[in-house]
Amino acid sequence: MRYTNIAFYTFILAFALFAAGCVKPYEPPEVLNASSLLVVDGLVQAGGQTTIRLSRTRRLTGGDTAVKETGARLEIEGGGARYPLTETAAGTYTAAALPLQTGTGYRLLIRTAGGVDAASEFVTVKQTPPIERLYWEQEDGFASIYIDTRDPQNNTRYYRWDFEETWEYRAFFEAVFRRKEDSIVARTPDEMRYVCWRTDPAPNILLGVSTSLTQDVVQRKLITRIKTATPKMAERYSILVRQYALSREAFDYWQILQKNTEQRGSLFDAQPAQLRGNIQNLSNPDEPVVGFLSISSVAEQRIFIKRAEIVDGYKAESVCSVQIVPGDSAVYYLKRLQLEPAYFITGGGLAITRSSCVDCTEQGGVTSKPSFW
Repeated sequence: MRYTNIAFYTFILAFALFAAGCVKPYEPPEVLNASSLLVVDGLVQAGGQTTIRLSRTRRLTGGDTAVKETGARLEIEGGGARYPLTETAAGTYTAAALPLQTGTGYRLLIRTAGGVDAASEFVTVKQTPPIERLYWEQEDGFASIYIDTRDPQNNTRYYRWDFEETWEYRAFFEAVFRRKEDSIVARTPDEMRYVCWRTDPAPNILLGVSTSLTQDVVQRKLITRIKTATPKMAERYSILVRQYALSREAFDYWQILQKNTEQRGSLFDAQPAQLRGNIQNLSNPDEPVVGFLSISSVAEQRIFIKRAEIVDGYKAESVCSVQIVPGDSAVYYLKRLQLEPAYFITGGGLAITRSSCVDCTEQGGVTSKPSFW
């Protein structure tokens, strides 16, 4: 019986390898040879700053990188008026709070530097209800962050969220000296690299719906989960969550985008679907524009998690070794080994280590404390 099982599993493995070798990737020429399509990403915010980003699609093969669409002219049109947007960074166009009227239709007009015209459909303003509660719970080694929200008027039903995480962390050594050419000098306050703050955007698309409920209520929507034993929780962590009201059409668009970007990887995952937005290329109607224009107010809320609030939280492990060198030849060793001063030894000598152990910015953060901290 034992040998029969071995033979059976050997056959299955051989068949799987044979089948895998027979699968030929499908590479449709219309995808590989498609022209660079215009991508519109952003939100017209009622009561706040509007930000629209323009770029071009890249091919699936060839190693192309996305190209920002610069030099375009953008306007919001509606209610008998037009409001221009200003390019504040490459491919990023903004406008201060616009006097948009609830119940009035507005659309986005685009003219690229190359003379291509595009326009969205007219979209009415959606009012986003406030976030009822943003909170966290420690569960099985994770900090799980949840949100509760409701619309007493039962007008929203379709929701989207995004967030920004900010956390404080520290270098392994607090180095107060640095190497400067052929000497070791004290760091000025602006040169200290011990405490940093890092901010990252949400990696995933977060959607919610309450159409199956009598009341327009969303409860215990999981926003994200963070391992409590990671450096994010080493000192202090903060998350800012933004909430958007969507139309049914916008929800469908974001749901397809979510499936296309997050649920692929196996035969049993959702297969890629064509994105149909509400923006049209007026110069060439046969060439699609990727993007969906929404207009809504934004509700947001922030919470903090302190290290002292976490049970069995992060414990720093020493990954930064030091080498002790004589004080009178410290500069020689620093230059030769490309290391940095960590601390002086009582009675003489200098401990030197890798720059990443004394410079927190090498982990992606900045030394400027955020205004909300």
